[in-house]
Amino acid sequence: MLDIYRYGEADGTLIEHLKNTDYDGQITAGTQYETAHKYGNNGGAYGYHDTAVVYAPNRPYILTILTKIDTDGAEDENVVFHKIIELCDKLHAVLFVEHYS
Repeated sequence: MLDIYRYGEADGTLIEHLKNTDYDGQITAGTQYETAHKYGNNGGAYGYHDTAVVYAPNRPYILTILTKIDTDGAEDENVVFHKIIELCDKLHAVLFVEHYS
């Protein structure tokens, strides 16, 4: 993702595709910031993942969440993603408070 981020700085085509991914229930739905992401789902408990460049103010960051959540049996398979990204956004705001003042 770091290489994709860097490449996207020079040529935004790939980043624009990742910003416009059809499925946005995981990291994208849990953050207030724009994201460029790639999700994955192998079905059942074989893998339900998301990786994203999160375009937080002045300090974009990369977040990758890999799980074995069973999407067939979970009540809300995205809740763990939302909780993690919420914590990351809060941590980002605390660490880089000078950029928000």
